Amino acid sequence: MGRRTETTEYLKNCIADALIELMRKKPLAKIKAQDITDLAKVGRVTYFRHFHSHSDVLEYKLLRLWKQWEEKRPVPGNDSVYDYAVWFFSFCASISDLLCLLYEQSQYMSMINSYMMFTAPIAEETEAMTRYKRMFFSYGIHGIVLEWIKSGFRETPEEFAAMCAESSVSK
Repeated sequence: MGRRTETTEYLKNCIADALIELMRKKPLAKIKAQDITDLAKVGRVTYFRHFHSHSDVLEYKLLRLWKQWEEKRPVPGNDSVYDYAVWFFSFCASISDLLCLLYEQSQYMSMINSYMMFTAPIAEETEAMTRYKRMFFSYGIHGIVLEWIKSGFRETPEEFAAMCAESSVSK
């Protein structure tokens, strides 16, 4: 990664962290780009060069966290669906505070869009059925994680993956 790319990523991360910090204090709808850039100590131009909306910032943050998770814990190879589910739910548990904040602030689309980007990236020219399956999977994952958030992440990732696996084979 070149120096310019590292600087850009650093600035984008500062913006994302500032937005999340502000969201802990007030509703997203009341947060202005100027509030974010002041806290992040970056110019407004930097914000608008990289993001079109607060949702874009949140999606960026989720994707960055996902990539960091993948680097530390590679995706299970030819392991079972259960192993992949444990891996995925472990990631969700590792960012449970952020997911709870997004839930509290009704940022469902940011979560769904992020799930789509990191579970099944796909080009728009892909055939319709593949896109529909991707949406089905992404919304399903979102629904499952929402219920887990609502329960306060009561189950461990292993317990949660086992419950999901059990329900997928039961009638």
